[in-house]
Amino acid sequence: MARQYKTLRNATAQADTGQTDVEQVPGWARSATIYLNVTATAGTTPLTDFKLQYVDPIAGTAADFQWDGITQIAGTTNGYVIIHVGLEGVDTEDDTGVTYFVKDPLPGEMNLVTTLDRGTGDETYTYTLAIEYRG
Repeated sequence: MARQYKTLRNATAQADTGQTDVEQVPGWARSATIYLNVTATAGTTPLTDFKLQYVDPIAGTAADFQWDGITQIAGTTNGYVIIHVGLEGVDTEDDTGVTYFVKDPLPGEMNLVTTLDRGTGDETYTYTLAIEYRG
């Protein structure tokens, strides 16, 4: 079985509202595991959200997966989240906890959207975002 692991983002004391990482899924990949590891936050109201989007390869427009996204990581509580996409036999999505199962199939291109709250302007975030593909 083929595997590929790559780090998409390694942010230290990031002080913006987040970003979208566009990921071209290898043609051989049948499933993926996404790792979001928030190791440090600071400020008044640090909140971290994460969701996935399909990308239309022709128009370039994006649409959210049917999955609700992670349970928001709030305050100075650090968080480690594991998200499985495209695993066979997953017919019920898991929308809570640390490990999530998304029943959507793995698309050819997807957006990994990290949203960081900057409501009071003093919040910073240190985290990594990585993905592992399996054939």
